[in-house]
Amino acid sequence: MTDIVTQAAWFLTAAFALSLVYEVYRATVKAGTSAHDSPASFVKDNVALYVVASVVIGLLFAGVEWAPWVGVVFTAVVIGASIVYYNPKVILDRRPGLIDWFEDLVFTGLLMSLWPCSSTRCWESPSKPEVDEPVTSGHAPVHIGTWPELGLLTNLSARHAGVSTGSGFLTSIATTRTTSSAGMSAAFA
Repeated sequence: MTDIVTQAAWFLTAAFALSLVYEVYRATVKAGTSAHDSPASFVKDNVALYVVASVVIGLLFAGVEWAPWVGVVFTAVVIGASIVYYNPKVILDRRPGLIDWFEDLVFTGLLMSLWPCSSTRCWESPSKPEVDEPVTSGHAPVHIGTWPELGLLTNLSARHAGVSTGSGFLTSIATTRTTSSAGMSAAFA
């Protein structure tokens, strides 16, 4: 299992733990505020979702080869349901306050943060590492960063190869500036 899959599993765990606490709060403390806020509504509307989420998270943590794609499809469906159904219907029926909007934004944000690395490239086998190679342009090597360094979950390729590249995109910029300056100094020495 790759670092990115483990991180995706933790993001889903955090998102659905937050959602579970929030939905229990709405079903108990805010019971009766809307048709969506009751223990019966909680069971009817949410239990199946949390069971499916638990299975997806379990598959990700277990390192099942096809689990990342199940996670991508599941996340896309949940984000779609949030945008198309939950926000325009459920949250407005609940007469939302600060807690409601906070939970909605954090939950959806956690799910959306998984998308920068949802391509096949991000879940390649560690047996096929892709390491940033310095590119020489006549005078000195120039570091070219890879796409995962721009995402929230950084340095994937380098981690596969056991290479430490620092803190991602900013390190790429610093490395480029350092190697370019060194090349310039060497060229004029």
